[in-house]
Amino acid sequence: MLSLFGGDHLAQLAPGADATAIAVEHQRAQIPEILPRHQPVGIAFEAAADAMGIARRDRSRIVIVGDDPALEMRMAHNTGATGIGMTTGIMKPETLAMLKPNQQPHAVIDRLRLLHDAL
Repeated sequence: MLSLFGGDHLAQLAPGADATAIAVEHQRAQIPEILPRHQPVGIAFEAAADAMGIARRDRSRIVIVGDDPALEMRMAHNTGATGIGMTTGIMKPETLAMLKPNQQPHAVIDRLRLLHDAL
């Protein structure tokens, strides 16, 4: 069983984590094991990178996109990935300056299409 974020399938996920679990479940055709919310964010990052077959030497090239500075942006900083902040949820343009350094996004977008177009 793939370990991601223990307990019932999606019932114990932290808010917002269900999309990640569903994506991994679909990709791997496995029901993910739910890690307790207090687990360090690096565990989820490593589990996802392992599940996608990304070699450790290539993990600094990973881009994490999210709207939660305490989760996704902190994960990006702690793992050496690039964090792209989305201002469509928890993260708001007017509060960016108040974020801790390890919660600051490397870049900010308000539509996912902007990232798609840039690639």
